[in-house]
Formats: sequence, structure tokens, C-alpha cells
Amino acid sequence: MEDKRKAFRDYIDRTVEIRLLSTPSLDEIRDANGYSDRLTQNFIRIGQLAVSNRQFLDEVVFPFVQSDERLTEEDIEEMVEFGNEMIDAGEVEYLDLPIVFQLSERILREKKNQEDLPGLIRQLDTHMDTCYALQMMAVRITSDPEIARRFSNEGLKIGEYFLSLLDKERFVQIKDERAREIVLTDARYMTVFFQKMTDDPQMNSYNLKILERMCTIWEDDFYIRMVPNFDWKYFKYRVLEYISILSDYCNERGFDADELQIIYRRTVQAWELWHTNAEYFSRCSTENQLKLRLLRNQYLVGKTGDDEYRNQLISLYKERDPKAYLHGDIEANILTPVEYIALLDPERMTAQEKYTLKVLYQNLMTYIFRMPNSRTLVELMESSVYLIEHFIEIPSLISFEEMILQCLAALHPPTYVHSIMVGQITECLCEHLLWHRPSMMVGILDTKDTADVLAHRAQIIDFCYRAALYHDTGKIAIMDTIFVYGRKLLDMEFEMIRNHPRMGYQMLLRHESTARYAEVALGHHKWHDNSRGYPEEFDITASPLRVLIDIVQCADCLDAATDSIGRSYNKGKSLDQFLQELKDGSGTRYAPWLQELFAMEDVRRDIDFMLTEGRRHNYQKAYHILRTMQEREINL
Repeated sequence: MEDKRKAFRDYIDRTVEIRLLSTPSLDEIRDANGYSDRLTQNFIRIGQLAVSNRQFLDEVVFPFVQSDERLTEEDIEEMVEFGNEMIDAGEVEYLDLPIVFQLSERILREKKNQEDLPGLIRQLDTHMDTCYALQMMAVRITSDPEIARRFSNEGLKIGEYFLSLLDKERFVQIKDERAREIVLTDARYMTVFFQKMTDDPQMNSYNLKILERMCTIWEDDFYIRMVPNFDWKYFKYRVLEYISILSDYCNERGFDADELQIIYRRTVQAWELWHTNAEYFSRCSTENQLKLRLLRNQYLVGKTGDDEYRNQLISLYKERDPKAYLHGDIEANILTPVEYIALLDPERMTAQEKYTLKVLYQNLMTYIFRMPNSRTLVELMESSVYLIEHFIEIPSLISFEEMILQCLAALHPPTYVHSIMVGQITECLCEHLLWHRPSMMVGILDTKDTADVLAHRAQIIDFCYRAALYHDTGKIAIMDTIFVYGRKLLDMEFEMIRNHPRMGYQMLLRHESTARYAEVALGHHKWHDNSRGYPEEFDITASPLRVLIDIVQCADCLDAATDSIGRSYNKGKSLDQFLQELKDGSGTRYAPWLQELFAMEDVRRDIDFMLTEGRRHNYQKAYHILRTMQEREINL
């Protein structure tokens, strides 16, 4: 058993190391060349670690998951311990959740066949936690809400079971005190599965009703006698806190006026309870977090007006620690200013509001860039996606184009470099196509004929470059899935990744500066003949941008195939190897004329340079951006 535990621990340690290696800290890197060299060395190391991880999964984990044989208690104990450590793996939060989910499902199948109610309750507790984490990962994929809904429905189903166990006749039948504590905790915890999943008034009412029921439980002597060692003080605060956050994002879910009054009253109770023992309750939430909820709920019940609430938010924002990255710090640094932004009217902003908005955006991006390596990535991604959803574009101050590139560079520098590379390769191929076959570009920017194309050559090249630059915008929502370097992707991860074109399309379409590039983002994974690729509903053959999409799709594949950093832990292919792939896929995956274009000596020379010196320069550019943003002063 000790040997297995060591194998499990080694897998966790390798996976943590992979996560940290993929986005190295700049603390020990002196210059841009050092950054590029460090990344190269790190991904060689990632490749070595990945071999061991895949072997461990193939030999130990997947056989366990796929087995229909009866499991021994020792097998279950080992895998439960392994799964729990994966959820809380040191400084890297939520490590490899899809693997934990599969393990948990297998153990649950076994537990349901045993007469062990306390054991079943404990495993349901673990599974519920995993479902929530996966729901919050999937909820960012707004282009396909069904992915998140599957996890939320599973979590709610478990929660309903725990609620039923709270009936006094059934609660008495639970003979294990720890299992009773789990039932109490998770009957409250189940309400997290309503978050961001519904604006249905009936569901809102049910959510609040469950939490109000929890308020009666801490006053019921029956439960206190049954679980005398339970931390009732903590339970009471958590219930009140859960009610206080129901109105998150300025009542995005749409609670009615009477419900908001209940939420406000319970928030005041939480505020008062927190201040009876600030040191103790600080482990639940910071004073800054609770104050934000109190101010928000005061505003929502009409106790403060728009201007007063905005001023309160700015004052609260000034109290934050701009260099802290614990849960409450992330909320104070990101969600508080975003709440302020969400209150602004884009069409009627004062000069002062515009200035404040610009400073807030600068501070937000500086904070994200200063993220300590890849730790706290999940919370930062959730906050970043919320920031993007509420982004207000002011061309004279900040554009959505700038925000996209900054988010990519901050969250995952290799993806930022990949975007730059695809943009530059696309620009290069478009330039050569304009020299050799300008007629093929007719239709781009509504051009009517070859003469029109040549007259607008500079504008066409700029448009093609920018459209390619933002092709992976949707990956901002799934960056934690992009981080999976040490193993093959699972089906649920492929499903998430296959949605990034739709996500990018939705994000780009919202803003004037990027709307015209949205269709390229939507179609960049479709084959030239429309026979394969995704999303299935997009027909590349009917697109007026088909030529450009063909080029971007080729540039995307070319960079991914030849880069050993960031996109793969295997040694990248040579240009010749990719050109053979281009030849083999000519007419199906790739446009036939691309093969002719790459056969030209001047094209081959330019592309060869871009894949070597050009790529190295782009990694150095990424370093300079990271360094500049980390050293930038915080205002306001």
C-alpha cells in the first residue's frame, strides 16, 4: 500500500511541476533570451514528466476506473485518498479534476452496492465537491450551457438526497457523527449549484427556501443533540453568507423585491455575526468581501442610489491589497471594480467615469499579470471571464482588442505567442497571395474585383492579420484545460475545447473593434471541404471569408505542429514534415492552392524564418510584456 501511495504522490508532484513549468516565474529570469531559453528547457522537462504520468494513468488509474470487478476496501481507500489530494494538491488548486471525477464515479458505483451509509455519504461529499469545481470550469463556456448544466444537475441530485436525510426520522438512522456533519454541511452547500445557472423565479425561490430552512436548523435542539461536536457557529455564518451572495453580480439572477429584502436582512445578520469574532470568521470571508455584499444588497433594496453605490465601490476598492492573491483578495481586486463597471451606462458616461474606467482596466490587467505563477488560476479565470463579459469599449481609451491580448499574455503566455505567430504567418501568406493571385482575395472587405483588391491591399493585409490574431479568443474561457500537458485529453475536455471557436465568436461579436473578425474565430477549425472540424453548424463553403479562414486554419496548424513550447510536450515537427501533411490533406483539410503557395521559394523562405527567429522574437516580446506589466504602478 505504501508503494501505491508513493506512486500517487509522485503523480501529483509531477502534475504540479508541469503546471508550474508551463508558466515560469520571472523572478529568476534576467532578460528576454533567458525567458525563451527557460521555456524551451521547461517544456523538455514537461515532456519527460508527461511520459511517466501517462504510464501511471494507463497502468493504475484507467484500469481502476474501467473495472467492473468488486473493489476491495483497500482499493477504495487508496483511490479516495488520491482523489482528495488531487482536489487540494498543495499550492495548485483543483489539480486534474476530470481524473478525480472519473475516480469518484467509479467509487460511487461500488459504494451504492454496499450497505455502508456513512461510507456512501462521505463519497457523495467528495463527488459533490468535484461536480461543483467542474461546473465552475464549464460555466465559463457560455456558448454551450449544457456542459455546465450536466455537472450542476448531478450536484443538485446529491444535494436533494442530503436534504432528504435531514428529515428527523432518517437523520437518526445515520449512526456515524461525521456522516451527520456532512449531511448538515452539504444540504447547505448544494445551493452553490444554482449559481449562474438560472434566472428562473421558481428556482430562485427554491434556492432561498433551502437556505432559510438551514436557518431553522441551527436553532433546533434535535440537531444540536444529534451532532454535539459540530461547529454550529461556523454553520450559522456559512448559511448567512450563502444567502448574502445570492444577489451576486448586481442581482444577475433576478430575485424579486421581497426576496431581496430577505437577502438584505440576512446579510446584516452575517455582518453583525462576523464582527462578534472577526479573527474566527476571517477564515470564511474577509471584511472587504462581506462589506461588498452588504453595500450591494443595500443598493438592491433601494437604501442607496446609483451614484452613492458607485462611490462606495471605489472607496472599498481603494482598501484592497493589490499584491495579495487569496480568495478574498481576488474578489476585492477584480470583482469589486467589475461591479462598478457593470453599473455604468456606456452611452452616457461622464469624462470622470471614463478616466476611472481606464485606470480600473489598467489596474485589473496589472493585477492579473502579477498572478503568482499559475496558482489561483481557476479564480482568476472566472474573474477574467466576468471582466470580459462586462467590458465597455472606449476607442480613445481602451479597445477590446487590447484587452484580449493582455488576457492571453497574462493567463498563458504560450497561447499569446501562438496567437501572434498565427497572425504573422497569416499576414505573410496573404501578402504572397496578393502578389501572386490577387483575384482570390476578391470579397475580403467587400472588394468587387482584382483592381479593387489591389487598391485596398494595405487594409486587406491589416484585416487578415488582426482576424488571425484573435482566432483563439475563446480559449480565455478554458485556459485551465489548455494546461493539460501531462496526459491525453478526456472526452469532457475535448468537448470544452471544441467550444472555443463559438466562445471566441460570441466575445468578438460584442464589440465594434472586433466584430468583423468574429466569423474567422468561429470557422478556424473547419476543414476546407467542410467534411470535418468544428463547430458542425458552421459551413465554411458559404462564408465570404472562406479564403482567409483557410489561411488562418493552415497557419494555426503550422504553428501548433512546429512549436515545441506551449502547444505540445513533444518535439515539434519540421517545416518539411508539415508540408507533407499539407500535401496529404490537400483538397480536404487544406485548400489545394495552399500547397502551390508553399511551393514558391520566397514563401518557403519567409515561413522558415518566422518559425525560427520570428518565434524566438515573439517569446522575447512576451517576456517584455510580462515584465513591463509586473513593474507597472497601481493607481487609484
